[in-house]
This record gives sequence, structure tokens and C-alpha cells, in this order.
Amino acid sequence: MSVIKTRGHQLFRVLDAVQIDTAKRFASGPLREFAPAEIVYDVSERDVPVWLVLKGSIDVVRRDGLNHEGAITSLGPGQFSGEVSQLAGATTLVSGNRGVSLSASPFLAQS
Repeated sequence: MSVIKTRGHQLFRVLDAVQIDTAKRFASGPLREFAPAEIVYDVSERDVPVWLVLKGSIDVVRRDGLNHEGAITSLGPGQFSGEVSQLAGATTLVSGNRGVSLSASPFLAQS
């Protein structure tokens, strides 16, 4: 079994309504609505915000050397996108695509 299946609840925490309201106060920009099929962030991008999903979903995928995509997870309301590498200003390792719909608040790392 994969780590995502056995420990997904620890890897992809879900904030409750009170936690979401608190977190939104610290967003680095306004709420954003994403268009259908819009890429939220792509592999190798730098200085990409972490997104707090408020409505809809972000489909997180990886790519292999032949540019084939493989699903990792789908993030829903109350979940943050992002990778630890982003906090250090490094490039992203995966891609996040808008799911069925998406409203999210951005959080940029401060240097």
C-alpha cells in the first residue's frame, strides 16, 4: 500500500471552518476564482503561492521523463496546496490543476 493511502489523512490535513476563517486573515492576496482547465501551478515554477482551497478542488499530478501525468491526490476545501520546497523558494516538483471548480486564497512565503 502507498503512503498516500495509509497516511493521507496526515499528509493532506483538512482545516475546519474556524481554522479556515483564521487562515484567510493571513492570505497574501484576494480570493481567486480559477477558470476551467486552468493550471494553478506547474512543475519547475518558482515563487508559487501555497493555495488554501475554499471551494472546489486542485488535482495534484506528477510527470515522468516522457511527460506522462500520474495522479497524486485531489485537494478539497480546507486543504493547502504546496510543497515544503516552496517555503524555501525552490521550484515545484508537481503540477496542480483546477478540478471541477476552484476558489482559493494565496499564501506566499516571506523571505
